[in-house]
Amino acid sequence: MRSAIFGLPRCPIWPSSPALPCPKGLLSFITRSRFSPRFSTSRKILPVPSLPLFQRAIDNRKRAAINCNGRFFTYSDILVHSQEVRRLVAPRTTDLKGQKICFLCPPSFEYVASQWGVWAAGGCAVPLHPGHPASELNYIVEDSQASVVICHESLIDRLPPLPSSVRVVTLQNFHPSSNGNTSQQDFYSGDTIAHKVYEVSGNNHAMLVYTSGTTGKVIMHIEIASFSLFSLVFD
Repeated sequence: MRSAIFGLPRCPIWPSSPALPCPKGLLSFITRSRFSPRFSTSRKILPVPSLPLFQRAIDNRKRAAINCNGRFFTYSDILVHSQEVRRLVAPRTTDLKGQKICFLCPPSFEYVASQWGVWAAGGCAVPLHPGHPASELNYIVEDSQASVVICHESLIDRLPPLPSSVRVVTLQNFHPSSNGNTSQQDFYSGDTIAHKVYEVSGNNHAMLVYTSGTTGKVIMHIEIASFSLFSLVFD
């Protein structure tokens, strides 16, 4: 679009102006900003807890971690989506100091993202099995004194009535970056992932697992320390 008087490109901010030339440098900047966001050099900073498990995942960020029914997820996907879960579970703190968080998910990437999201928040993950009757699910939630229950949207009807003190967080399916989702690419700068480490105590319990033993009913639980999680990511 040319200016009738000056013969210069009109400024795209005021295209109706009769004779306002746009300086060449400003036009270049505006054009990149409006039509080519890929030229932006700004990157998001991914929060990463100080736990060795997450540091090791950073080192293996490009490697395939999970194949879930044809959906392929890398460790970068786990790091990014576990932070989404962390913000839902603990929006006001970075360390729950071992507070129990239950999660009810089918065998899927969302199960792993929920588990890692609880760890990223400094919580103790308490898995709930979709096949358990409502009475046993309720027992685990109450016995563990969980403050939050993460529930996949496909299993929301499986949840029993819970105390008013328990907050329920509903989780939808995540999409891997390989399917065109660019959420984790926002954190990349060249060949590295932009991240900032925040402190989470390594003394928190990582998991509380209920088991029935030989009785067929949930009566026992086993606690797993967070330092033992290091081996979950292989070189």
